[in-house]
Amino acid sequence: MEAGQLDKRCTLISAQRTPDSSGGSTRADTVIATVWCHAVQASWSRRNDPRAEQRVSTVVTVRWRPDLADFAGWPEGRVQLFDGHGVRELTIKTVIDPKLTREWLEIGCDEGGPR
Repeated sequence: MEAGQLDKRCTLISAQRTPDSSGGSTRADTVIATVWCHAVQASWSRRNDPRAEQRVSTVVTVRWRPDLADFAGWPEGRVQLFDGHGVRELTIKTVIDPKLTREWLEIGCDEGGPR
């Protein structure tokens, strides 16, 4: 990956749930960052492998940042991808540093927002 390949803007959003008095919870979204990214359709094996814990449809690559690498807040996180044709809403499934070099992060996503 080269910096020039970061050709789209995306907003990374973390969701926190707070218990309420009726036994339910209230969801609050927090924008973590708006960054340049590169988004591609996931390979067939990442989309369809029945052994995979988390299937993904899209891989979003961003520059490594410490606040993005710590994915404690990602269980209901999402990516809003601005692709030139509108905004795509993606649910975050995985966040990895593919080469363990602290250079890039690959965010594995599935289509649609949180349910």
